[in-house]
Amino acid sequence: RERELLFEEGVSTSSDKQSVATVIAHEFSHQWFGDLVGPRWWKFIWLNEGFATYFQYTASALVETGMRLEEQFVISELQSAFATDALNTSHPITNDVDSPNEIGLMFDDISYNKAGSVIRMIQHFLTLDTFRSGLNLYLNSHGNDTAEANDLFKALKEQYEEDFPNSDLSDKELQDVFESWTLQMGYPVITVTRDYALGTVNVNQERFLLTRDNTADDEDYSWWVPLTYTTSDELDFINTSTKVWLNRTEESKNITILNIKEKDWLIFNIQQIGFYRVNYDTTNWKLLISQLNSDQYEAIPPVNRAQLLDDAFNLARAGLLDYSTLFSLTDYLARETDYIPWYAAFNGFSYLNTRLQASSENDYSLFKKYVLSLLDKAYNQLGFQEKESDDHVTKLNRHLILTWACKLGSESCTKTATELFHTLLSKNEKVSPDLQTAVYCTGLNQGGPEEYEYLWEKFLNSDVSTEQVLILGVLGCTANEDSAHAFLNQSIGQSSSIRQQDISTVLPSVVNNGHLDFIISYIIKYYKDITNSNGGSMNEVSSLILNMAISLTTTKQYDTLLSFIKENEEDLGVTVTSFKQIVLGGSYGISVGWLETDGAAILDLLQERSPPSYHNGATASVVKHKLMKHQIWSQHTLRSLTTKSQAVCGALLDVIAVETSAACWDKISCRETKCCINWCVAILTKAKAK
Repeated sequence: RERELLFEEGVSTSSDKQSVATVIAHEFSHQWFGDLVGPRWWKFIWLNEGFATYFQYTASALVETGMRLEEQFVISELQSAFATDALNTSHPITNDVDSPNEIGLMFDDISYNKAGSVIRMIQHFLTLDTFRSGLNLYLNSHGNDTAEANDLFKALKEQYEEDFPNSDLSDKELQDVFESWTLQMGYPVITVTRDYALGTVNVNQERFLLTRDNTADDEDYSWWVPLTYTTSDELDFINTSTKVWLNRTEESKNITILNIKEKDWLIFNIQQIGFYRVNYDTTNWKLLISQLNSDQYEAIPPVNRAQLLDDAFNLARAGLLDYSTLFSLTDYLARETDYIPWYAAFNGFSYLNTRLQASSENDYSLFKKYVLSLLDKAYNQLGFQEKESDDHVTKLNRHLILTWACKLGSESCTKTATELFHTLLSKNEKVSPDLQTAVYCTGLNQGGPEEYEYLWEKFLNSDVSTEQVLILGVLGCTANEDSAHAFLNQSIGQSSSIRQQDISTVLPSVVNNGHLDFIISYIIKYYKDITNSNGGSMNEVSSLILNMAISLTTTKQYDTLLSFIKENEEDLGVTVTSFKQIVLGGSYGISVGWLETDGAAILDLLQERSPPSYHNGATASVVKHKLMKHQIWSQHTLRSLTTKSQAVCGALLDVIAVETSAACWDKISCRETKCCINWCVAILTKAKAK
């Protein structure tokens, strides 16, 4: 595919540039893992794709040092694998394959992302030098031949025993380590419970599942888990060597943490090297959240901030963490400007966004306003104005922040994006590639057939593959149903202008932009045409159905798709059972009553974070002003203020001129107790003078 190979400066995006670099590295790695040594059977396909996924980041990082690719591996590959592997529909990395159809199903997140993540974990607990030498031994021993997983494990074990003759891990135990991660599906959540008086920690492992059903026998699952950790006193996020092993025969283990004080926080899984989630007792969560809700939040590096966010979102979703703890954590994002944590945060918010869209307009607005309030600092820092000094990750971050700000209805973002789109229409003034997704999608959503036709013509006239795919990805943003229908018809017509390799972009573009009911009806009516457009393969329809299953919010949607699957189960290759399991873990949820259970708890928390003026029709400036007040009170540094002083400051914010008080907030930020009290005194004096 051209878009995976060719980068056009001034036309392709920063994301395209990164994709080209990593895909080339991925394919180069196949010269060794695939060509020099091939898998003995399809069950070992991960020996190709897992290593290629691992090296596409680590090798590219050696060339493109500014892309922060080893950090991006965590949010793009590892956390993506977590989502897939937390369902009962997952499978082991080494998985039996008995039919041609099953061969195709092996090319998934498990064989690529999870295998790459487990390989990364193995590299760290073996050490880099031992890992590299072991791989050399493996490749030299099986060059121009095939191999299976045990051949790899044998080479790594031999090298490990040579480098660490006095290791605590025997040959048999190391084999068990490898097999615990490759021969069973899923992964553990490590629950960390501290004894604050004694300075000890109990760690417990159990299989992590987003949703549990009566058929899951989770007690049979256990792993050899390489534990790493640091404390607020130690602050060592560099050393990723294993400090303690939790073996698969141990449900739990007690660890003594040297020199840890009661007020110190503790964090496990440094750089999220291990393929496991971490939960903590309530006090340790509060200590971590306190750190993040302070000016010293960057003491915890971006990758571990992303880890805390992704773990917390998913622990709450699985019922293992209170949503109040999750939202106390996400409050810190009002300070955050780094791409890595924001990427993880939006993955979590995306799930809630889909579910809460089924609530009332007022309730959904609470969610949108809360996320937009968190985005404020990052949005104002990045904006639509690009700078020559922007590095690669800053460009990725701008694209991410603007896309979400416009998607959630930010007035500033929507206004600017619409203006840029209209300037494009009227003056053909070019939009920077990294701004195009936000500008095009917003212009289509706010416009009508004219805006759609303009971009469709732009697609037809483009000869740059990356630009074509970007436009196809946003055309589904149109709010005009006739345009959406025309777009879909373009993907199945005999004389389609869309290349077959790009057709897979069309349906998700429409689904992801709020046309779910429409697309369900369309697929049921035209699924045979879609199949014919994909060379007779049902994979596109099957994949889309399973992706939509995560986003269902109504009984009607569920019943309609279920009936369609029952009638076409054999052709689709999608079983009723797998569909139901994915739906169970998706937006339709464990029950239709999600909004009355989890949803109600979330909306209560959002209500607490909503400024009072939002509910009484106050002006936008007052809304923003009171929201600033609420955010200030939520900061940890202000918790020592007396109730009376909080009330005084709050009342002042409500009655003093918005311009005056806003200027004060901007000047001193009111982040310290003393500062806030002094500010109140100054405003009181000024008010009396008036």
